[in-house]
Amino acid sequence: FMYGWILHPLVFGDYPETMKKAAGSRLPLFSDYESELVTNAFDFIGLNHYTSNYVSDNSNAVKAPLQDVTDDISSLFWASKNSTPTREFLPGTSLDPRGLELALEYLQEKYGNLLFYIQENGSGSNATLDDVGRIDCLTQYIAATLRSIRNGANVKGYCVWSFMDQYEMFGDYKA
Repeated sequence: FMYGWILHPLVFGDYPETMKKAAGSRLPLFSDYESELVTNAFDFIGLNHYTSNYVSDNSNAVKAPLQDVTDDISSLFWASKNSTPTREFLPGTSLDPRGLELALEYLQEKYGNLLFYIQENGSGSNATLDDVGRIDCLTQYIAATLRSIRNGANVKGYCVWSFMDQYEMFGDYKA
């Protein structure tokens, strides 16, 4: 649902049928002209990946009269195998390099040979020079990306998240 929301219009010029069925009249329609404008109107896809969520079908749940995207997705989410399921998407806390590999595999199967850049990935630092945990995390994610490339994913770049990425968030960087 989440990938299709963005990628389906860019690749096929319209939202996926499942999304149109779920959201109904709340989902804007593409005119033929708009569809033509957005189809293939990109040079690459930038993907951020930090973790994965477990998801199960929740389509039998009673829906409130005023639906929103949470109802449209019709799923339950777990941030980890042992967490309590929720209808709201919660960012997971565990690292999941295999999840990145599976995401790239899914996107290639569903949308073809798109050009990807992993534009954000990594983990926080323990603020010491002995940062074995983060080194291990990056090793695993880079290895997963390499496996994806060897299996046909068109990944051309990999950017590591760093402390520099948040200067603008906290007002410490002025142009």
